[in-house]
Amino acid sequence: MLLGMLSALLTAGCLSAAPLRLPDLEGALPQDVRGSFSLQASAASVPSVPGVPLDLSVFGMSIGPAVRVPDPPPMRGSQAVRVDLAALLNRHIKGAGSIGSGPEKFFLGTQVDLKGEVYLSVQGEEWPVPYFFPIEAGMDAHWQSSAGRRYRASIDGSIFRRKFNNYLVIDDEAAEKRVFKRRLSDFFYSAYRAGAPAAIGGSAYRIFLSYVVDASRSPAVFDQSAFGVCLLHDESDDPAYHDIQPYPFPLSAVKGERPAAFRFHGGQTLYFRLEDEGRTLVVSD
Repeated sequence: MLLGMLSALLTAGCLSAAPLRLPDLEGALPQDVRGSFSLQASAASVPSVPGVPLDLSVFGMSIGPAVRVPDPPPMRGSQAVRVDLAALLNRHIKGAGSIGSGPEKFFLGTQVDLKGEVYLSVQGEEWPVPYFFPIEAGMDAHWQSSAGRRYRASIDGSIFRRKFNNYLVIDDEAAEKRVFKRRLSDFFYSAYRAGAPAAIGGSAYRIFLSYVVDASRSPAVFDQSAFGVCLLHDESDDPAYHDIQPYPFPLSAVKGERPAAFRFHGGQTLYFRLEDEGRTLVVSD
């Protein structure tokens, strides 16, 4: 389904949610959500990653947490969007472009973890899972094809450009050839379009579902024991420039008979609940 936001994303009550089962999504969702969701390790315990963390006000996406509303106002229910979770799972991972061809093809996308870190996702044609590389001002990401061809991804950034007019670039190191160059605005928007549309209360969002990211490994990988939801909102009125605001939270927060409430764009409160024995996510105002 993008960015660098949210160290204080959710309240303690949200993070200590009881186990959530999605029994009828087996096959599409290979594992149930097992146990309580816990936020990834603190910054002090996470291995450092080469490169200076991205200042998103210059190079990347906006910052804006999805704040849990512990005692929300009554739900109006005037508008509701129903989302098929099985159809949504991880479909943004390959949605922002590709390089190479045949068995040497790599699909590109974006990923946001629940701490608000932003990643480039890379999945080879023959890889069973994607790998994730932090998008940073000093980004220096490397991977290798089955034939031994090495690639390097970095940011071509300048303080003199509008923030999303900086570029993600990928080089074939052996050939000393640039094989990919795209504005961050366009790259993020390509992944944004893979989300399920939701227009509620005058605000338009895209909804995403994926496994959470395990950043304790390098490169980072999916933790397939838990799921995360992310809503994206494009703050820009310019069709040629996209300023996308991300709002992630754990799926385990959406449980029980009462809808879970979060605050989004412009202070809007949205309500989330599961129906059809966990197969459908319902979003309403």
